[in-house]
Amino acid sequence: MKKYTVKILITCLLLQFTGCYSMQELQKDEFFERAGNENVQIKTNSGEKILFLINSYIVRTDSIVGKGAIISNYEGVPDKEFEGSIAVDQVESFQMEDFSIIHTIGGVMLLGYLGTALVLGILSGFH
Repeated sequence: MKKYTVKILITCLLLQFTGCYSMQELQKDEFFERAGNENVQIKTNSGEKILFLINSYIVRTDSIVGKGAIISNYEGVPDKEFEGSIAVDQVESFQMEDFSIIHTIGGVMLLGYLGTALVLGILSGFH
């Protein structure tokens, strides 16, 4: 029984590394083109990471204004709320969620393969 539990846990762990969406770093001009339509995470020059959700921020020519969450480096857990503005010059990097068909197909194939292997392993255990 422990073997099957370990196999299921390994499958779940591998699925954590695949997904349809992931955060992709953007250049400043690409950020301005897509801003407002997607969640955005910025990293300031001081190292602070702030996550803004859709419709919770606006972008002006020289600043980002809105409500967000300051997140820690530990798994993106929000530490505290942020409300105000940040000058674009103070932003080190911009990240937005991006859909990846490659990750989606890879995740589905991995899930199918591991699911089949798990079922075959369980069935062969009954003989």
